[in-house]
Parts: sequence; C-alpha cells; structure tokens
Amino acid sequence: MSRSWSRALGFSLAGVLALGAVARGARAADDPMVQCIAASDKGLDLRKQGKLLEARRVLATCAPATCGADISGACQKRLTEINARLPTIVFLPKDSAGHDLAGVKMYADGATTGEILDGRPAAFNPGLHAFKFEVAGQPSIEQSFVLVEGTKDRQERVAMGGAVAAAPAPGTPAPSPAMEATTGNGQRLAGVVVAATGVVAMGIGGVLGLSAKSSYDGAPGCEGTVCQTQQGLDARNSARSTGNFATGILIAGAVVAVGGGVLWLTAPRASRTEGGTAYDWRLGVAPAALVLGGRF
Repeated sequence: MSRSWSRALGFSLAGVLALGAVARGARAADDPMVQCIAASDKGLDLRKQGKLLEARRVLATCAPATCGADISGACQKRLTEINARLPTIVFLPKDSAGHDLAGVKMYADGATTGEILDGRPAAFNPGLHAFKFEVAGQPSIEQSFVLVEGTKDRQERVAMGGAVAAAPAPGTPAPSPAMEATTGNGQRLAGVVVAATGVVAMGIGGVLGLSAKSSYDGAPGCEGTVCQTQQGLDARNSARSTGNFATGILIAGAVVAVGGGVLWLTAPRASRTEGGTAYDWRLGVAPAALVLGGRF
C-alpha cells in the first residue's frame, strides 16, 4: 500500500472516531439522568449565590420521581430548604384617608410588567429591591426595601395620594405659613425616622454577621482553614455568602443613619413668641463638639 493511501486511511479512521465521540456526547446530553444530575448541581450553585428563585425553578426539574430516588430526594430536600429561606412581602395599599385601595399595580426592580396587588405575599430573592406602585388617578409611588432571607409575610403599607389634613378645632387660630416654614419639625421628624431605619438595618446586619460567623466556625469537619468534608465546605461557603450580605446591610444602614442625622441637624431653627417672651433653640456642629444654644 502506498504512503498516500495509508495517510488517507488514517485520516478516515480519525474522522470516524471523532464523529463517534460527538454522537456519544450528544446522546449523553439527551440522557434524562444526566439532565437530572446537571439540574441538581446547578440548583445548588444558584442557592449559594443567593438566587433562591432561580434555584427553585431549576430544582423543580429534578424533583420528580423520574430522576431516581437519590437525585429526586436531594432536589426535594433543597426545594424545602429554599422555600423556608425565601423572603416574602405583603404590600398594603391605602388611599389618602387610610382605607384599603384596590387596583394598585406593583412593578419590581424596573420590570415593565406590573402585578395587581391582591393581599397575597410575593416572593423575592434576599437583598435590596426597588418597587414602583401605580393606580389610576394618583401619582406613582417608589419605595425600596431590604428583604432578609427567612423573613416571611413582611407587611408594608403603601400610601397612595396625599394625606388628608385634619380640620382645626373651633377657636384655634391656624398656624401662619411663616411659623410652619421656620420650625423645621417635619424635617427633624424625617431625620429621626431615617436614622432609626438605619440603626435597625445595622442591627439586622450585625445579627446576620454573628450568625454567619457562628456557622463558619462550627462547620462540621473543618479546623482552621481546612475542611475535611464536603458538608463542611458547603457550610462555610454558605456562611461566607451570608457574611458578605450582612456587611452590605451594615454599610447601607450606617449610611442611612448618618443621612438621618444630617436631616435632623440641618432642620430650620424654631422661633416664636409665647406669653410675651421670645425664645428659640439652635443646634449646630462645631469642631469636635455638638453645640446646643437658646435665647429667652
């Protein structure tokens, strides 16, 4: 046999082998058991990333009994854990008089399709989410909330439309616009509310951080920085993700708390006359000192 014929025969055999390998790979990808195993692994990865909704959708494909007892049992267990940790929130839309309001649409995280609020809880991944609420005849409302993993049926009031002003009592003089503009009570109240929200967020972040550290230190089969078991490694990875999330909440809470303090400190001073005596209070910030002064 000539050298050219030998070379041609070698190329032909190599091509046949390559085509056979491709065919075997395609058949493996179409194998239902291979797909079940891939779904189980992907669901676990998404769970570690905090993408609970996505993990739930993937794990639902390997939970049926057709995936075999072992794989199906593992996927069902992970689905139960995810459903227990998935945070849910219930929005309570109210009109300007405080009555329940129907027909309000909720848009989450920039979505272009809204959902009608009907009193049922909505599930979201843990973390910060931005919401927009719309109803006919009223301006839209935008609010953001940090949803904590494991928190179920959190209730948040959504006030649509302006608040109704209370009628003054008979014989009570109406406050002058100048008085309302100079007291700054509204801004101080807003500052207190914002600062309190920040402190609460810092508290939540601290609790989550301590829990993550406890889980990290108590991971089974782990000593120091070395883990001898996959279970311990998974536990530490989960604790590390929770710790990072807790750090984000702490930082956000600190920023919000500082913003509330700035609102309170920069509110206009009060100045009025009562019983013939004029008095006012002033609060200011000096280098390394907080100054409180008054005039009587």
